[in-house]
Amino acid sequence: MGEARTRYWDAKHCVYAYILKNGTMRFSDDGEPHGTAGKPVLDALTGSGLVDAIVVFTRYFGGTLLGTGGLVHAYSTSSSDALRAAKRVEMCPCVVFETVCPYADHSRMERLLNDHSAQLLSTDFAAEVTLRYMLRDNEDLPVFHEKLTDTFSGRLTACEQERSFFAFSL
Repeated sequence: MGEARTRYWDAKHCVYAYILKNGTMRFSDDGEPHGTAGKPVLDALTGSGLVDAIVVFTRYFGGTLLGTGGLVHAYSTSSSDALRAAKRVEMCPCVVFETVCPYADHSRMERLLNDHSAQLLSTDFAAEVTLRYMLRDNEDLPVFHEKLTDTFSGRLTACEQERSFFAFSL
């Protein structure tokens, strides 16, 4: 929330609501009359069924002219509209790997990555081909490593580069 307040320093209000997978829910009216901003945003978020999600509204002008009922309606409607239009993604733990292979193995390596639903991030064609790719960090990861070893008789390896969470479209 601090990031929105810093970025939009001249805004009158940065209202937010969030829901975490563990059931934690919070909201802030950020100076709007109590219950007229954050609660309607939280209600819309709860109704959407999303978890590990946050909605932030930045308002510059217009609240006093709306009145409390108008504020509730504006935040509620805007939240519902935004949540319907939002692109939904699932944040998954992933591992980024790099494999260096001879040109002769490039096509087979790409097929293996495709078979294991890897996301190819980059391919560098130099003296050899360097593939940088990402796989979900789940029970299929050991299966991928075993298949890589078997397919290339142990000549190729997946060198771990980083672990992080990445967004996958739903």
